[in-house]
Amino acid sequence: MNYEGGYICFDGNLTAVPHNSWVDAAIAWQKAKYPNMYLLRDRLVSDERTEVAYEKTMEAIKTYGDKLKGVIGSSASDPPGAGLAVAEKGLQSKVAVVGTSLGSMAGAGLEDGSIKVVSIWDPQKIGYGAVWVIKQVLEGKQVTAGTDVPGLGKIDIQGKVIYGDKSGILNITKENYKNFTF
Repeated sequence: MNYEGGYICFDGNLTAVPHNSWVDAAIAWQKAKYPNMYLLRDRLVSDERTEVAYEKTMEAIKTYGDKLKGVIGSSASDPPGAGLAVAEKGLQSKVAVVGTSLGSMAGAGLEDGSIKVVSIWDPQKIGYGAVWVIKQVLEGKQVTAGTDVPGLGKIDIQGKVIYGDKSGILNITKENYKNFTF
């Protein structure tokens, strides 16, 4: 995609707050950092089903043709479904599929190049960070926004939810997906 061209985004469903937050953040990041990229349409809803992501990606390929350069999926089933559509059309070198998924679900697409990368919270880092926060609270220590939490980085707290920075992200690629069998 080379940071230019049109793309589409998938939400697992419109009531999935994390999915919507991720898509909102991705669109905001793109607008701030990559002005030569543009969203082709409002987000698509996959109902967290691979076959729906596949069907809607096929429709987008037909509708947008060469304008479609990327697909972002927020549900674990989105990249595998979109990747299958891209592979069937032989567009691996023309359409970049990325998003949230697991190596076990996205492996075939990573292997054939129809999915470029999927990302998840690194379970080891997120687990360690969560236990670290609990330990601090049990010891009577304050954990506030800006605290540097091992595995999570500098955190933000909104209500009762703790958000980490990108340091807890695990990028799964063709080269490493077989190491993550979950």
